[in-house]
Amino acid sequence: MYLKYCCDKCGEEFQHDYECLDHEKDCNNVPIWDKDIVTITQEEYDELIKDCRFLNALQAAGVDNWSGYGKAFDILKEWDEEGE
Repeated sequence: MYLKYCCDKCGEEFQHDYECLDHEKDCNNVPIWDKDIVTITQEEYDELIKDCRFLNALQAAGVDNWSGYGKAFDILKEWDEEGE
C-alpha cells in the first residue's frame, strides 16, 4: 500500500486525491511506497514463519550452550561480508 504520490516531472509529493499544482493533468502521479512495507510471496512468508519457529525452539532448547554457537555467528558474519 502506498500513502503518497510523486509528480514524475518535479518530484512534488502529495496525497492520492491531489494533483501536482505545477503540471496538473500533464504529469504522471507515481506512487511512493511506504518504506516500512515489504512485499513477499505467501510461500516466502510461510518459510520465514517456519524458520522463526524453529529458531525459537532451538533457543528454548539451549542452543546458546552448544559448542558451535559462536561458530554459527562467525559464519553469518562472513556471509554478511560476502553479501549473501
